[in-house]
Amino acid sequence: MLICSATIAQQFPASYTYIFDPFSINPAYAGYNIEPEITVANKSSFQGVEGAPRTTFFSAHGQVYDPKVSVGVNFIADKIGVTSTTGIYGSYAYKVISRNRNVYTSWGFHPHVLSLGLRAGVTHYKEDLTSLGVNGDQNFERNVSFAFPNVGFGIYYSRNRYYIALSVPELITTSEARNYSLGRHVFLNTSYQVLTGISSKLNFNSLVKYVDGAPLQLDVNTQIEFKDKMLFGVGYRSVARMNFILGLLLVKEVKMGYVYDLPLGNNTREISFNSHEFMINYRFSKKH
Repeated sequence: MLICSATIAQQFPASYTYIFDPFSINPAYAGYNIEPEITVANKSSFQGVEGAPRTTFFSAHGQVYDPKVSVGVNFIADKIGVTSTTGIYGSYAYKVISRNRNVYTSWGFHPHVLSLGLRAGVTHYKEDLTSLGVNGDQNFERNVSFAFPNVGFGIYYSRNRYYIALSVPELITTSEARNYSLGRHVFLNTSYQVLTGISSKLNFNSLVKYVDGAPLQLDVNTQIEFKDKMLFGVGYRSVARMNFILGLLLVKEVKMGYVYDLPLGNNTREISFNSHEFMINYRFSKKH
């Protein structure tokens, strides 16, 4: 008797970093703020499970000689079980429309900008199969390791208190030499801000993710912000997950974010399917 079934798995790390740093998924965001900035983030899931997913993000970007021209770099290290994926990418963005205000702000900075961005780099894929100790199967007799180039693009538009962005971070989806296939990811990110008082704001943020061969995924998040120094939020992901968001402006140049994510309707007690994501951002304040 032969029984067949299909399995769908995640390839691109599902992160909430875009809430605090849209550059993580869209190269057109490079240099959006006047000051250069650096972001480091880490996500861990399924505590107590051997080989559970662990992802580290690093990004840096800023304007160069021309306020309309920006560059940046992304680094992603994703590991689950014996499989690891590492990518390093450089980005270039050009502002077709650029009407920034020369002031420092934390959240809620939405000048009139239309930016186009390109991203290019290398992705390295590795499977440490020999560490599994499987005997008698030639598929596990040696490790898999290869690298392939990748390019992506993005569009970012903002005005007043809203923005809309579209990006495809990785256009190359196959490595024929290794029979490796990557689903192409398309991200549509939108946000709108409402003033609710003298010192408070309400932010509405959404992300639509489309991947070849997978159902459409929707993130919806709402955050309330106090005096540009503290942010609380809650969100829902259409794969039946809920998240809680905390943001703090520690000092003028340093911003911290934390997202706690958990599944809805989880009855498993032995394993925690929750995830924790930490982010810290440093912005180089200009000296006047």
